[in-house]
Amino acid sequence: MGVLVDLPKREVRIRKWGGNTIALPLSEEDVKWIKKRVEEGSRLVFAAAWVGRNGAVALYVALTFRREVTPMTPKRPLVLDFNALHNGVVWAVVEEHRVLRGVLRPDVDKITHIQRKISRLDSACARKGNPRICRQAASAKSRLWRLLRIGRSRRRRRLCD
Repeated sequence: MGVLVDLPKREVRIRKWGGNTIALPLSEEDVKWIKKRVEEGSRLVFAAAWVGRNGAVALYVALTFRREVTPMTPKRPLVLDFNALHNGVVWAVVEEHRVLRGVLRPDVDKITHIQRKISRLDSACARKGNPRICRQAASAKSRLWRLLRIGRSRRRRRLCD
């Protein structure tokens, strides 16, 4: 039904459905914490009580405070959209009445070519077991990995500048 925090009596009172009230004592730390929230200008907006079973049955109380703040208006918001590898990174900066946009795309043709080459070399390595073909497959995988890692670091540098 209701939860009441009574600071002068140093207790939390919980009203039950039947009309009875349960009073839980507050510790000094709890009272200091509540007073600090009130001094900050916040007010108690929500209180909840529940019974938890963690080894022994215990009664828990949660208090939620809210304070009014002045809303912040950003001057130049940066919006980023990280899509799949094929779409790249789309970014936009909103400045007063203008929107500046850009797209950073990886070299998709080169990546797909290397991926196809890797799949051919991997299947040949599995079928024949030739060490030379297996080394070529590992080399192509390494080249693809480096290409993807360099592309990411370049994108990060461009976005940070």
